[in-house]
Amino acid sequence: MPSGHMPTPGTKTCSVCHTAIGATEASYATLASVAVLHTGVSGNCGQCHGATVAALTWYNNYTPKDAVLAPAHIPYISGSDCSSCHAANYVTGGFGPTTMSAAKHAFVPTACASCHEAGKTFYMGASTPALQGRPASHISSGNPQEVSGDCSGCHNTTDWTTTAKPPNHMPTPGTQTCSVCHTAIGSTAASYATLASVAVLHTGITGNCSQCHGNYTAALTWYNNYTPKDAILTPAHIPYLTGTDCSSCHTSKFVAGGFSGTTMSAAKHAFVPTTCDTCHDTGKNFYPGAGLNLQTRPPTHVSAPNPASQAAGDCSLCHNTTVWTTPTTLPNNHMPIPGTQTCSVCHVGNLSTTAGYATMATIPVLHTGITTGCAQCHGGAAPLTFYNNNDNPKAAPANHIPSFTNNDCSACHKANYVAGGFGPMNMTQATHANVSTMACKTCHEAGLSFYMGAASPGLQGRPADHTLGQMVAPNDCAICHTTANWNSTTMPAGHMPNPANTACNTCHINAPNSFVGLAANSVLHTGIAGNCGLCHGGTAALTWYNNFTPKAAVLTPSHIPYLSGTDCASCHTSSTYAVGTFGPMNMTQAKHAFVTTNCVTCHEKGKSFYMGAANPALQGRPADHTSGTMLTGDCGGCHTTANWNSGSLPAGHMPNPANQACNVCHTAAPANYTTLASNAVLHTGISSSCITCHGAPNATKPVFANNFTPKAASGLAPVHIPSAATPCENCHTATVFTAFSGTTMSSAKHTQLLAHTGVTCGRPSGMRVPRLAKARLLNRSRYFTGIAEDMSPSWGC
Repeated sequence: MPSGHMPTPGTKTCSVCHTAIGATEASYATLASVAVLHTGVSGNCGQCHGATVAALTWYNNYTPKDAVLAPAHIPYISGSDCSSCHAANYVTGGFGPTTMSAAKHAFVPTACASCHEAGKTFYMGASTPALQGRPASHISSGNPQEVSGDCSGCHNTTDWTTTAKPPNHMPTPGTQTCSVCHTAIGSTAASYATLASVAVLHTGITGNCSQCHGNYTAALTWYNNYTPKDAILTPAHIPYLTGTDCSSCHTSKFVAGGFSGTTMSAAKHAFVPTTCDTCHDTGKNFYPGAGLNLQTRPPTHVSAPNPASQAAGDCSLCHNTTVWTTPTTLPNNHMPIPGTQTCSVCHVGNLSTTAGYATMATIPVLHTGITTGCAQCHGGAAPLTFYNNNDNPKAAPANHIPSFTNNDCSACHKANYVAGGFGPMNMTQATHANVSTMACKTCHEAGLSFYMGAASPGLQGRPADHTLGQMVAPNDCAICHTTANWNSTTMPAGHMPNPANTACNTCHINAPNSFVGLAANSVLHTGIAGNCGLCHGGTAALTWYNNFTPKAAVLTPSHIPYLSGTDCASCHTSSTYAVGTFGPMNMTQAKHAFVTTNCVTCHEKGKSFYMGAANPALQGRPADHTSGTMLTGDCGGCHTTANWNSGSLPAGHMPNPANQACNVCHTAAPANYTTLASNAVLHTGISSSCITCHGAPNATKPVFANNFTPKAASGLAPVHIPSAATPCENCHTATVFTAFSGTTMSSAKHTQLLAHTGVTCGRPSGMRVPRLAKARLLNRSRYFTGIAEDMSPSWGC
């Protein structure tokens, strides 16, 4: 397109719009219809037609229909496209006025007065309805909102004839339209003062009264000084909790005068202060006065000799909201009643007088429904005193054993509710659990005395014979004794382990007078078959209570190294545990499993360990191990723990198919491994697989450990006939290994040979073959070719 051409959003060719293109520039002035000119265009009108304030002019002064109207187009938000409101009707005059809707109002300014103020005029064409300006009745109403406020204060774009509430209008929780409550709406503000009935005004409302009516301390005033019936009463409304709604206590009866007083109940008391005397104290008066039948503090509560709690205390000390006339709440400092009994269950006298409460029921009745919690009434180390000092229960003995902290009497005593029935009892392991937080000597030290009554056995103090070591005070009994069995013992701290849980006098034969004398070793090991290190230690000796140290495993010279966690019993055995019986032992393949796999750790030359009478003695590296692996390598390179005199082959040793021992072949071993047995002996048990050691005729000769090379098949002169990997024993006899001579070829051997080689025997230099032999070879095998006709005397092939 030439510079300054109007945009073509549809990217059409020139001839689509310019329908009479010729040789002259003037021919481009003939244009297609409006519909064709908009082919592929559905929006962004302003890029060609301009905005409402200025027209656009394009190449050759071509100007499409512009949006500059008279009167002006209504204002719209910057960036809004014509297609947002106008339908695309691309014929002359087809892009006319549009009927505004709530959706189309999204593209115009949010201030309604921009278009709808009185006296405004815009190009509207045939739009229906026509532009709505501020009504004359609004201007003359005297209401600032109607006179100059924005229309949105009362109207919205969804429905122009409905209204939003003006500022400070009272709430309308039922979201009713204006005409539901304002039944005579006219052109004046005064017409809104005519209201529907009380019942209609509360359409859809069941609670939250105070948002319109206020609370009992202040009334609410709304738009145009409208004030509904308020909650300010004479005399005042009873106090209620902040946030409480009228409907919590009052029934919704929306007629004039229908919202009257309410009968209070336990449920309704949940909405008033918990301090009863806020409403019920002497002299209190609330709406509607005498008709309320309010219960205040009775004169009998105020007059002497009634307690101070009745004269000035809160009602809740004795009364509750469920049954006001039958008090079940206890007065201050009354003793607990865990069974939640009424007063008359325990107080059996004349309850119309204070003195009548001093007459009590029998002990079993007083404990009705009670099985535990004795201390809350009877106390512990100190007695308890309750209300009026006339019903203090029996207190615990002053010299009771110490057990009160967090313990109830019922933990040890049975419930026997008669006079004197709650007496002494015998202590057991279970009842000791209730004093487990205290040291035994708290009760059992020598010279202590507690109330025990007829308990049997009596209190056990520290015996007179406890005069040694741990038995002497101030050491606690629990170091040696338990509550399960007083005559049995637990071991003192630092005592060596006792895996078999043997009683003290099994090992300490003079106990309890002396714990120094010990039983025989076999007795000391009663029930023990392993885990020796637990008591005897390993590389370091163990010392136990009173510096007692059993025989340690620390030896001179030292014990052979063993794997961490290995128990002595893995290698050593003893049936008597007598002195000296746990001595040396002979190592076996199984016992070697408990020592390091690196043999030289123990078997290197010069090593020394405690072996005693072990047979054989410790084997070090022999003096004749002077070369190779024998000198520096680990024993495991040649030896095993299964048979020390047998050996595994060193690295690179020639194969040993018959698995012979070293000295079968090496006749001077272990002093000398170079002296070998005869060929026949060297081949003991071998009848095949010659190539394994001797190699193939056409391969490099093999070299084994220490550069030892047996007779090789590749070292013949002249060379061996081609045979590839043909096993030697297919042609040669492998029974006498003193000389491995040639063989007489046969048809069968030729078959073996050629089956493996796949080639022919070549003719050696100077070789002559008789014609007859050639003919026979050709006829029989067809394998030999290229042999000259002038053959001279015989050569075998």
